[in-house]
Amino acid sequence: MLWSYGLKAINSPFDNFGFKTWHLIVPILRTRFADYWRLENMTIGRPREALCRFLDTRPMYRVFCSRYQLISTHSFLVEENAPDALLSYPRFRAGMQRLEQAFLGQCRDYERIRFVCKAMSSSDPTETEALESQVLDLLEVLTDLRQGQPFTLALAVPAERFAELKAWVLREQVPNLHLAPWHTVWNDDKNREWEDLLCGVTVPEDHELYGRVYCDLLGIPEDRVSVPDINNF
Repeated sequence: MLWSYGLKAINSPFDNFGFKTWHLIVPILRTRFADYWRLENMTIGRPREALCRFLDTRPMYRVFCSRYQLISTHSFLVEENAPDALLSYPRFRAGMQRLEQAFLGQCRDYERIRFVCKAMSSSDPTETEALESQVLDLLEVLTDLRQGQPFTLALAVPAERFAELKAWVLREQVPNLHLAPWHTVWNDDKNREWEDLLCGVTVPEDHELYGRVYCDLLGIPEDRVSVPDINNF
C-alpha cells in the first residue's frame, strides 16, 4: 500500500516474507539483521505454482527460516534451485544485504522518519496479540536505531484492541506513537484505515540522500546516476 500512496520506492528487508508473529521484527532489528535469512537456518519446502501473469510468473520454492519462523514464497525459482539445495542463495543474500544496509542507513541519515507497521499475525484479528510490552519493545529498538533523532511509529492494531491500547497511550503518555485500528485483513485499496495510518507522511525530497541509497542498492557509482533515475527510484 505504501507504493499505492506514492510513499515508497524500494522494498524493505521485511517485504514479501511471511512472519508467524508481527513482533518478531524486534529481535531482528536488535541484532541489525545479523542472523536474518542465513542459509544454516533455512529449509526448503514444497514448490508452489506461478501466481498470475504479473506476479511470480514462474514456480517458486517455499523456503522457511527456523531462526525467526519466517516463510519466503517469492525468492527462489524452482528452475534455479533444487529440492535439497538453494543454488541461487548467494544472489539472494547479496540482495538482502543491500536492502539491510540501505534500511539501516535511512534510519541513521534521514532527518525525520515515520515507521509504519501493521500488527497482524493471523487473518483472524482475535488471534493477533498486540500487547503494551510488545509496543514498548518496538519503540525501544526504533529509538536505538535512530540514535536520538526524531521519529514516529504508525502502528495499526486489531480493532478489538484499539480502544484499550489508545487509552493506555494517553494515560502513560507514550511518546512517538500513532495508533490506528485495522478491520480489513488484505486491504489492497486506498481507504480510511490507511489514510489514518499514513497521516502526515511524505517522501523526502533530499535527492542527494536518495541518490546515495539508490546507488547503494544497485551497487553502482553515484556519478553514473542521473536525476531522472533518482526520481524514478
